Amino acid sequence: MVSLTAIRKRQPPSTEKKLMTTQNKLEIKGSLSSHSPAELLTEFSLAGLSGSLRFSNNERKMIVYLESGTAVFAVSNLREHRLFNFVVSDNILSNDELSKIRNFANDVEFATYLIEKQIATAPVIRDTTLKQLSQIFNDVLAWNDGEWMFSSLTRVKNDLHLEIDLPSILIEFARSRSELETAERFSSGEESFGIKPESPFHLDLRSEEAFVLSRFDQGFLTLDQIDTISGLPVNSTRKILYTLWMGGFLYRKNWNSVISESRIEEMLGAKLSRIEKDVEVNVLDTAISEPESLPDKSSKEVEDALKAIEDEQKLYEYLERIEAASTLYEAIGVETEAETSAIKQSYFAQAKKYHPDLFHKNEELHIRVQSAFTHLAHAYETLKEKESRDLYNFKMRKELAEQKSRADSGMSEQQINLNKQLEKAAENFQWGMNLLDEDEYVEAIPFFARAVHYDSSIAKYHAFYGKALSFQQKNLHQAESELQTAIKIEPNNTMFRMMLAELFVHIGLRKRAEGELNKILSVTPNDIEARKLLESLA
Repeated sequence: MVSLTAIRKRQPPSTEKKLMTTQNKLEIKGSLSSHSPAELLTEFSLAGLSGSLRFSNNERKMIVYLESGTAVFAVSNLREHRLFNFVVSDNILSNDELSKIRNFANDVEFATYLIEKQIATAPVIRDTTLKQLSQIFNDVLAWNDGEWMFSSLTRVKNDLHLEIDLPSILIEFARSRSELETAERFSSGEESFGIKPESPFHLDLRSEEAFVLSRFDQGFLTLDQIDTISGLPVNSTRKILYTLWMGGFLYRKNWNSVISESRIEEMLGAKLSRIEKDVEVNVLDTAISEPESLPDKSSKEVEDALKAIEDEQKLYEYLERIEAASTLYEAIGVETEAETSAIKQSYFAQAKKYHPDLFHKNEELHIRVQSAFTHLAHAYETLKEKESRDLYNFKMRKELAEQKSRADSGMSEQQINLNKQLEKAAENFQWGMNLLDEDEYVEAIPFFARAVHYDSSIAKYHAFYGKALSFQQKNLHQAESELQTAIKIEPNNTMFRMMLAELFVHIGLRKRAEGELNKILSVTPNDIEARKLLESLA
């Protein structure tokens, strides 16, 4: 799309505000807690709109592309949605064969490679890709939290279009909902439904669905009217209407829709404006005044979106690899026999690409990246020098020998895995304590969290996890919960009760703080610190 800078050079100043406003009308966004992905896809599909519908839920992101209301493509940053998973499950390649193929930047490149190398035919890859896209749709429909944004400015290349049967996916999703769930999606009896002339008659309706659909003539009926003529329980009727709407058999009016009829006309009008010659209309008209320019300009945006998702996916693969690493070699991503130069090269490449300073805008992600970077730096500092590397190798060989000894002694695999978990818990706890000693409270949180995850029976893991959490206002409730858990495990541990009392003082719960301090003094009457804090409260 033409840049705003370029447009400003050739448009009079008086039109600039008009251009920005018109472009904003072609993009809308909201919360998934108000409008579910299934409802959004149904609404935009029935409106016949073209563009991209983006979904985000914490670290998970998906984009669905529509063309005249038909779903034609989708992308996701989740590893389980990568094409290679479906290629393996369809027995096109085995895991061993897949491991010998280089890692492609995106699924489009991978699919092209499989066809060019005659590993699979184009129809086979097409069918496998349709399974992949169906899985992406089915997974995003289950989201009930997060954000969404629709933009009618983005298109996908024609050669990427696939015939995705979205009505089948949506109608099966609606059928899987309970009557109570679907009843809650209606706001009032004034909502109305009308039959859609071009319905997806390739779908087989159930008898009760076909019966309710037969009650419609040419006009719209309100919910109250439909309840009267259906002869079915109200909630049953609601579910059937919801299902028929999502399947594309009915239109829906007077409900909590995200786009008005006038907004739909604007978005559809933007598509038709390709044949207009009025250069002062808006940014979109200027960008696509020539019909043949649309695919090239819009496909660049899609390629950028694909690259952004691939970059995110690589970031999370990096985080998952380090978090799951059982050795420092696995953390840094090299073989145990790697040369020092390879260790340095791997470290600096990752440190440059995934340094915590690059992710400070997302606090939750920043904490996770900081934790991974700490692991990465520790691995590098240990392995870059011969003396420290030799010592680590000795400890690693000793640990492997102990594991083998445990296996030889008849310990079950479950017991061996349990021991590994306990060792990981102790290791992460020690890392957290080291960071606490350096006043790096936020950075210590993920280490204590993993310690609790691996072994929730140790009181001190919960206690110091709570202490680290208490340094962030948003985590105070969870901090109290962790400290209470520690005290429940060790009721007479005065140090844990002192931590909890200090937290209560910080929150302003003086009476609860006094209660904890009195409990400490009942166990250790000469505890000077507890008595001093109690007197200060008095």
